[in-house]
Amino acid sequence: MRDRRDDIFKEAVLRYGRPIINHFSILVKLTGIHASLNEAMVNAASRLLSDLEPFMREEGELTLKMVEGSFFIENFRIKPSLSDIDNFEFLAGEFQKRKIGALTFKAPLQSDDLIVLAYSIKGGAEASEIQSTLESKLTKSVSIGGPIFFGRGDYL
Repeated sequence: MRDRRDDIFKEAVLRYGRPIINHFSILVKLTGIHASLNEAMVNAASRLLSDLEPFMREEGELTLKMVEGSFFIENFRIKPSLSDIDNFEFLAGEFQKRKIGALTFKAPLQSDDLIVLAYSIKGGAEASEIQSTLESKLTKSVSIGGPIFFGRGDYL
């Protein structure tokens, strides 16, 4: 039974992993363009939430990690296609600048949580400050961890 569940999880990672990175990158980029909440921000957050929803429904949470510039969901590497490289590199750069190694999204996750997270990341704070900002805004569905220093051999 566990193997079947692992296969289903891996299939979900393969299906939704790239869109999660792309939509998250777009959301963070939009915070630099739009000083206030607008339709583009709401739509980007809704798309990201839609990508995360299968994991929230089945697992109750999802951890997105960055190790040595590569993104992972749990231990599965998210490989960009040629058209994704700019978004992947942008988000990896933001994670590195902010010293973010892991983001855990927990149910019940809302679009507003993702918007607060995106503005916090683009605001220039480091991981611990971003976590404080999220807590001050009563955002309990997202938690942030610092850099991860595992070797790539620990991942698939």
